[in-house]
Amino acid sequence: MCCGKNEMKLLENNNQFIVKAGSAVALADRLIETFGRELRRLSPSELNVSGGTVSFRAGVFRLVSNWNLLVPISRGEIVVAPANDGVSVRYTISFRQLVTVATIMIVIMMVMICSSEGSQALPLAVFGGSIMWLWLVGMNLAIAIPRFRRFVRKCVESAGATEIKQIAEQQGGGYSLPTARSAQPTP
Repeated sequence: MCCGKNEMKLLENNNQFIVKAGSAVALADRLIETFGRELRRLSPSELNVSGGTVSFRAGVFRLVSNWNLLVPISRGEIVVAPANDGVSVRYTISFRQLVTVATIMIVIMMVMICSSEGSQALPLAVFGGSIMWLWLVGMNLAIAIPRFRRFVRKCVESAGATEIKQIAEQQGGGYSLPTARSAQPTP
């Protein structure tokens, strides 16, 4: 056993947290309850809590503030599982809806520019559309990924973790583009 009865340590690595604790089962239950409660406050369109997994669907098309943490996130899953002398918290999030909506908006804009200005405007429309797409998607990712990571960390801390240690990211850090299922660390 690594820690005293009420002492916990949180180790971070990309999208996984390892919580070292004296009572892993009680902590796992508190974590699932905390994630479910805090996600419910963000008004996802769907929320499922089953065993050690909390999954949700959210996205742009909900009646919530644009500042809502889940607006750019299409869906996600948080898995709480036993680990060596503690609990592992691993999450995946998807930005598929954000990428799709941004792409459709930019393509429509490019088509409208080319139809009104002619084919000579195509290179400018493609260049401008690419810059706008990178801005819309890139900035949303640059904001949403760290915000969701802080959200998970805050939930873990509020579930009882008191001593926090961040470990160096072993794979160089960063996240892949949202075309994959989730924001996984890049190799």
